[in-house]
Amino acid sequence: MTNRVLVVGGTGYLGYRIAKQLESRGYSVSVAGRTPIKNIKFPFLHMDICEPHIDTISEFNFDCVINCTGQQTTPINDCADQNTIGIIRLLSLLSESRTPRFIHISSFAIFGDNQQKTPESDPIPTSTYGTLKFASERLVRALAANPLVIRPTNLYSIDAPAGVFAYLVRQFEKGEFALQFDSDISAPKFFLHVDKAAADVVDLMESSTCEVCHLIGEDHISISNLINVFEQIHNVKYTVTSTHGDPAKIDSHPNLSSSGTIINCSEFLKTEIRKAHRRAN
Repeated sequence: MTNRVLVVGGTGYLGYRIAKQLESRGYSVSVAGRTPIKNIKFPFLHMDICEPHIDTISEFNFDCVINCTGQQTTPINDCADQNTIGIIRLLSLLSESRTPRFIHISSFAIFGDNQQKTPESDPIPTSTYGTLKFASERLVRALAANPLVIRPTNLYSIDAPAGVFAYLVRQFEKGEFALQFDSDISAPKFFLHVDKAAADVVDLMESSTCEVCHLIGEDHISISNLINVFEQIHNVKYTVTSTHGDPAKIDSHPNLSSSGTIINCSEFLKTEIRKAHRRAN
């Protein structure tokens, strides 16, 4: 029975929502991170998994540790350390404390631009971030006694600190109309709301016997079409540069009514654009 859960990276974007979801289901939750957040409601363990000496886990007898670190791409050195050195040090601590369950949050980025994959598919990362998440998975599956690797698709919400939604709104607020991407923006991608992802992670913790699971979002739309939605709503035009694919192939008139999932993404984006417009004025 899992009762005491530690969420490492539990003050972050996904981690804090997982902690709240766990608490709502009656678990005893602690969060660990490098920097506490204001008015945090959970016991906080100050921990940097990349530091040579971290010894704050063994005394608590956690039944499960959920690792949400290494989700940010910048600075890239930090991302690399958390997904390699940090994983090794964290798992070494868990081995000493005999924590029975370890859940590692990876990313669908390990498949690059090909989103039609199963847990058994071979990863083909096309970005540095995707490669690092793949490396972290290899370490987890080699070193953890009872691991569960979870690969969510692209996460979004109103308060997303990063990702395509946050990027579009941030550029608009700054009055900068040049966009740069390091992936194929014409390829449709799955998007998953972060609150749904948090609930799904806890569901899998409670029920999954697999070693690898996917969290596939219901929204399916290309970045190029999201850009077009933004342009149409606010009557602006962006200059788009992509290191993969051909920006000239972008559909300038996306069919926003062809799928309810596309409408969901579009409605979310409309809300964010209105908020950004109010802030800019």
